[in-house]
Amino acid sequence: MANLKISEGNKGVYKQNLIKSNKVIVSSSKYGYGLFCISPIKRGEIIEECVVMTDRIQHDSPEMQNYVFRGNEVYRDIYDKVLPAGLVTLVNHSFNNNNIDIEQNLNFERLLYVFAIRDIMPSEEILWNYGYQ
Repeated sequence: MANLKISEGNKGVYKQNLIKSNKVIVSSSKYGYGLFCISPIKRGEIIEECVVMTDRIQHDSPEMQNYVFRGNEVYRDIYDKVLPAGLVTLVNHSFNNNNIDIEQNLNFERLLYVFAIRDIMPSEEILWNYGYQ
């Protein structure tokens, strides 16, 4: 299960107009499917904001295991499992070639930010270091 960084902020629940970049597409990858850049993305640019569901998701089944993240349930102030509802679930893992990071936003605790940690060029796959040793 991947670990998310937690951003500081005030507790909140709702946000309208989530960011969805038109600079990425879903396409075939050596891993099955993946997310790919189709227009240059600058370092720090948000690629996606997505809603997460956090209500004690059971991830015992093999189907769920690859899509559940470790997040923070703000109201109970404990770490819990989150299931993103967005393109981020198609981001594949890389130890060395990762080009994004993901943070949970505590202003809107049920949102994740997916953002570039370096410039990303067209045809590059969007990759994230899941945090495994």
